[in-house]
Amino acid sequence: MEFHNSVQTGLSVRTILEYILLELDMRTILTSASRVNRFWNYTISNSRPIQQALFIQPFRRRNHNSSQGVLNPLLAEAFPGIFQRNSTVFPEHTESKLTFDTFHMVRDPTRTEIYMRENASWRRMLVQQPPARALGIVSHIADDLGFRERCEIQRVSETGPEPPNDGVRMEMLFEILVFHGELHGLMDYATVYWWGDRSGSWVLEYMEGMGLCNASTAPDLILYIPLFLPGRRDMSSDMEVSGHTPALDYLHSFYQDNGITPNLNIRDGWETFVKRRRRRWV
Repeated sequence: MEFHNSVQTGLSVRTILEYILLELDMRTILTSASRVNRFWNYTISNSRPIQQALFIQPFRRRNHNSSQGVLNPLLAEAFPGIFQRNSTVFPEHTESKLTFDTFHMVRDPTRTEIYMRENASWRRMLVQQPPARALGIVSHIADDLGFRERCEIQRVSETGPEPPNDGVRMEMLFEILVFHGELHGLMDYATVYWWGDRSGSWVLEYMEGMGLCNASTAPDLILYIPLFLPGRRDMSSDMEVSGHTPALDYLHSFYQDNGITPNLNIRDGWETFVKRRRRRWV
């Protein structure tokens, strides 16, 4: 009885409880520990170290030991088609394309409504720690006359009164992938390059050549979309332009049927830079 009381007393001390909770995995903290009682929930919600471990609050790079990011393991499990692009973390997946049909919410439609809740935890999670503070989008669209190039960088603004303290969160990345107006209908051909992905280094060099970034401001992740429209030159006879994959159509329909509007506006504290170029075949 005395031992039981000691345990209860220990777990009612916030610093002790915080230390214990930090030893648990993310899923247990989110789905079990936060529901034990109000005190536990309050501790989890108001502890900066726990919120950082849950990829809700950002680490600052100067306080982080690694020079590279750590991918969010829960998001990598729920959205493998996005996160398994990194040759450092997932070397066996470097040649595969972005695939929406690998998402949990698509593979199991009974869970789609759960995932799509407005307060679902994945929406506000950072995709990595320290946070990715810039996202690159590159598209090459070739046709019979030549090709169009478009480069975009969305990044945390450096001009605010406070030091930047945010990064790419999953809701932002998900809705860009599924709904970005400039890329509508093209994401079926996309590849996601993360830091350390050597196969994507030429895309980064291309963005540098367009004057959108340099080695010190390079985005942690880049969406690359090539699309070839065969014409008289028959530039790519083995690639046909098709409609969306069923998975992408499913996600679009779910948003529309449930009155959900994706947020594609420039978010508070973010800024966007875009460059376009058109070239003709020689």
